[in-house]
Amino acid sequence: MSEEKARVNVRVDKETKEKAAKIYKDLGLDMSTAVNMFLKETVLTDSVPLKLNLNYDENEEARNDVKNGNTRKFKNINEFNDWVDNI
Repeated sequence: MSEEKARVNVRVDKETKEKAAKIYKDLGLDMSTAVNMFLKETVLTDSVPLKLNLNYDENEEARNDVKNGNTRKFKNINEFNDWVDNI
């Protein structure tokens, strides 16, 4: 099923656009996809939505663990759940 597309033109200052584009790129998104996500979530929730962030500080410990090979493997979901229950 093909959806009819509509063009949306938005004026924004250059610095904001560039900073947002970098964040979206880091999240694996382009500007068009990010705007579509925002608009669809607005309609779905009937609100101003969507908090996506990189949280570099919050993720730094996890990133360092992976870099240093400090990870854990599980044979199945039950083994994982048992591990989580005992943390």
